Amino acid sequence: MPYGPGLRWGSTATGANKALLGGWEFNGVTIVEDGFALSPILGDGSTLNADWGQRPDRLPGVPLYPAHQTTAEWFNPAAFKAPQFPDPTVFCCRWGNAARGSIRGPGLIGTDWALWKEFRLKTPLNREDTLLQFRWENFNALNHPPLGEPNTVTDSSLAGQITGLLGTFLKANAVTMRRMEFTVRLQF
Repeated sequence: MPYGPGLRWGSTATGANKALLGGWEFNGVTIVEDGFALSPILGDGSTLNADWGQRPDRLPGVPLYPAHQTTAEWFNPAAFKAPQFPDPTVFCCRWGNAARGSIRGPGLIGTDWALWKEFRLKTPLNREDTLLQFRWENFNALNHPPLGEPNTVTDSSLAGQITGLLGTFLKANAVTMRRMEFTVRLQF
């Protein structure tokens, strides 16, 4: 804040106003990321390769995302179905047409901010300047929840739901819930 001698505000301030309001410094990092591209899959072995992970068909005309996206319904699982086979007597041989990465996971907003002030003190105990620093650090200052990824197994009862928070091992710059630290440092 431009407050103090020679600055926009408080250039004529004296005493307590000058000591308390002037000289504050701010530093911050804000990260805004879009969500990961996720692929829909089927969870049972009833399709082509009798293995977990087969892609479903994407149904045309069915919206992929609900009108009001929540953690209980991040995407619409009804927009997908198991691949239908051309001949009902032959149960094999068709891959689903859902595109890889067609679902977008939740984004990430991280705000790490710090505010500090240094006070220079003269003491009779030493001939050098003594510096007292007060620091207030905020990690995830705006407290945006770091949502985990939605369940992309479209034939699961939890399909489209986000049931947890993002773990710190999934993203290099993972965000935790808001945390504040106050520090007083005496340097002499």
